[in-house]
Order: sequence, then C-alpha cells, then structure tokens
Amino acid sequence: MRPGRNPGWLPLALGLALLAGRCPAAADPPEPPGRSPFELDLALDLSLLGVAGAAWAVPYALSGDWSRASCGAHCDPAGLNALDRTVVGNRSPLADSLSNAFVGVGVALPFALDLLDVLVSDTTDGLAGFGVDALVLAEALAVQGALNQAVKLAVRRPRPYAYDLSLTEEERTEDDAGLSFYSAHTSLAFCAATAYSTLFSLRHPDSGWVVPVWLATHALAASTAYLRVHAGKHFWTDVIAGALLGSGVGALIPLVHRRSGGAQAAAPEGDAEPGLRLEIAPLLLPGGGGLVLGLR
Repeated sequence: MRPGRNPGWLPLALGLALLAGRCPAAADPPEPPGRSPFELDLALDLSLLGVAGAAWAVPYALSGDWSRASCGAHCDPAGLNALDRTVVGNRSPLADSLSNAFVGVGVALPFALDLLDVLVSDTTDGLAGFGVDALVLAEALAVQGALNQAVKLAVRRPRPYAYDLSLTEEERTEDDAGLSFYSAHTSLAFCAATAYSTLFSLRHPDSGWVVPVWLATHALAASTAYLRVHAGKHFWTDVIAGALLGSGVGALIPLVHRRSGGAQAAAPEGDAEPGLRLEIAPLLLPGGGGLVLGLR
C-alpha cells in the first residue's frame, strides 16, 4: 500500500459507522418521566368534549320548571332515611360560599399543577404535552358534568331545605330545589382529584409524591362534600354518590387514554392494540334498554 493513499474500504466503513450512529439502538432508552402519558384521537376526543359540554350546559338555558322539586311545597321529612333526615335544618351561607370556592380551586388546581410539572420536568413534548393532559382532564370533567345533569333531571330529588318547614314556601321552592341527587360540586371535585392523581401517578410512577398527591387532592374534594351537607344543599347520600361517580369517571377517562408506548409498535399486524379500551354495547331489556360501558 502506497503511503498517503486511503484503502478502498475506508469510505465504506466510515459511511456504515455514520449510518449506525443515526439508526435507533436495539433497545430504546426510557422516555423522560415528564412526557404526557396520554394518547389522543383529536377528532373523537374534541367531539366528545363538545357533546358532553353542551349536554352539561344546555339545561341551564331552559325554563326553571325542570329544576323544581317534584313535591313542591309539601315535602315530608318522614319519607327520608335516618341518615339523610339529620341534614334537614342545616343552613349555612358561609359553608355554601366556601364550597363554591373549594370546588373552583379543586377544578382549576389540576391544570395549574400539571402546567408547573411540565415546565420543570425534562419533557420531550413540552407544552404540547400539557395540551394533551389538559384535554383529557377537561374531557373527564365534561363527561361527569353531563352525567350529573342527566341523573338530576331524571331523579329530581328535593334538596334538604325543601323539607325544612321553618323556611318560607318561597325559600323551599326556589328554582333548583329539585336538583339534590347527586351533588355536582362533590362529583366535580372528586373527578378532578382522581383524574389529576391518576395523571401524576402515570407520569411519575416511582415518585415519592404519588401518595401525598392522592391524599391532598381527595382531602380537598372531601371538604367540598362536607361543606355541601353543612350548607343544607345536599344529603349525605347525594355526596356519597357524587364521590363514587366522580371518582369513577375521573379514573376511567385518563385510563382509556393511557399511552401504550413501545408495546403498540411491537404488536403483530391485525392484533388488538394493548392497553385499556372503552367499549359500548346496547343492552336490551323487557320494556326498555340502555347502554353498557366496559373496559377491555
């Protein structure tokens, strides 16, 4: 070999080395913990958000007749169960105002905390990841709000003050006196608390803050529920049902959107995608029917 002359295989070797440097490794490095744990189908998710939001808001624009108690000014406390009967006579404008403030904080806090988390974390998707998180949180709240409106309209349960004969008839029959079951404040507070806690747990599964986040957010939600009872706006069974249904929706919506990660790309063609999926099926019964929601 003559001095100063490159062997013919050297350019090929350099090219292969550069190509190898650009190709992904056999085992991809772990994703940064701050990345959004959710995946979206924008067309589907924005449609669901719009429909649920409309179903939640439209009843407020209708006549007040739909929200009045079914028993009018003649609600009998004797028809209440022993637990709920203890609420009749509760009346606290301060607790009412505090519950409004608490639910406002409880709904807004997840968005603020998630934005702060995205800003301080080593994320790969940046503010776009926050946008994905915010849409999932908003979708959970909208679905819960629509469900709450549907149940309230179907049940039309009188509020506790409708049974309080020490109040005037006008006070006992005000416009929303028939919207007791189930508590919107409580369900929204628990929905927001569970949705954010689920989001935080998925993004930071090994963090020591997971348990404190769950405890703090749900303590705020529980305080909201107690204040609604103390204010005389809801019975104990209203807030218990609100806590259960709100928590259920708050967990369901984030888990349905959970990112499948690398496992999805590795799935054989034609196989079902990994992860949780929401399924809706018709239910036919004698004299009626409905829909069954399930996770698979």
